[in-house]
Amino acid sequence: MKPLHVRRLLVMSAVGALVLFVIDFIGVAFFGGINIKIGETHLHSTTLEFPVIGLLVSLLIWLLLSGRTKETALSCFSLIFALGIVEIGLRIVDHPLSRPLINFNRWYELSERYGHQLVKNFEGLGPLQVPVKINSDGFRDIERHKSKDGRTIRILGLGDSFTFGWGVSLEKTYLKRLESTLPQITGHPVETINTGVPGWGLNQYYICLKEFGLQFAPDIVMVGYFLDDLTGPPTDKPQPALNIQWEADGTVQMRGGSLRYSRLFNFFTYLADQIKYKNRAKRIAHLHDVQARQAEWIKYPHFLVADPGTEATAEHSKHLKDHLLRINNLVAAHGASLIILFIPDYAQLFHPEFQHINRIIHAMSNELGITFLDMTPIYEATEQFLPNYLWPLDGHTNEVGHQAITDALLPVVCENLSKRHISCRSHASSNS
Repeated sequence: MKPLHVRRLLVMSAVGALVLFVIDFIGVAFFGGINIKIGETHLHSTTLEFPVIGLLVSLLIWLLLSGRTKETALSCFSLIFALGIVEIGLRIVDHPLSRPLINFNRWYELSERYGHQLVKNFEGLGPLQVPVKINSDGFRDIERHKSKDGRTIRILGLGDSFTFGWGVSLEKTYLKRLESTLPQITGHPVETINTGVPGWGLNQYYICLKEFGLQFAPDIVMVGYFLDDLTGPPTDKPQPALNIQWEADGTVQMRGGSLRYSRLFNFFTYLADQIKYKNRAKRIAHLHDVQARQAEWIKYPHFLVADPGTEATAEHSKHLKDHLLRINNLVAAHGASLIILFIPDYAQLFHPEFQHINRIIHAMSNELGITFLDMTPIYEATEQFLPNYLWPLDGHTNEVGHQAITDALLPVVCENLSKRHISCRSHASSNS
């Protein structure tokens, strides 16, 4: 083949690649990404970085192959100059989306006490662009004072990302709704202390209760239990969450290396993350496919989602009982009441065969004299016409789900308060 023909073929290939990357960019940015199946091969494109880089490289190759050396050099210079102007502009206006802390993966730090914890005084945007602000104690709550008067009712909330309020504003979380509703039906000031931290489990709940929560003299301690809270036997040295990347010095691994000091890089990363998050259901099967999600859960028999067999059930049930015993004993020793709130996974709804853990905790709570509330039947009664989850965008509960939890908790909380001789009209609703 003659050199001229080869050159022409390469130019056409570069043009073809350019067109494909433009289509890919539009598909990712505006239509949820590209998802193609050819035989047994699945082709996914749901992130912004690949088409943007491919677009720029294809454009430069096309210009070079077309013999437009000056145009190529001018294009490179113009692009660098324009990016420099944008970088300076972002620094001058101090755009909030260009600040290094804006990436919610930077909420975490290693902790000798808990394994990992939230960064104290962090402020930025979290999932679904919801503002997140962490107080000086390291929790998503307002600043709290240990002292309280005799009339104030205090509820301590222990939990993971569901209690934290993943994807919803702080005031819409079930604990905050309780805080605003209970004074109307009790006539008492109410404080709900939210110590929910994404990635925490039963070990962290106990340590947090023992070393932090009891200092606030709670009247009620509420554990928001989710499927992955049981990770093994009780220990006072829990490991950090495995889905967080740590540097050797114990800090959270930052994406981009030294590039993270560039405001432009942070801004583009934020936009790319939002698109990636929006398109994640197409990338991750268990976010849009209930069967895939169920299959993912049963890979971990210690979660007891489905029955793993008699021996495994007995082993992991013993661990669970040991956890609940030490939490309940600590709560009772300080004159408070314990409530176990079970928050189901979306894949459990309408599938009793994946509600093995629900039945175990229910029976165990009855045996230990712990108040138990299972949200599974409540969600099943409303999910088909009033969704309680962010599904398929995310597996966490939405504002409706948090409100449903609050409404279900009101009579349960009132029953516990009545034992403390506090009158409570539990028929009130938290709707607002």
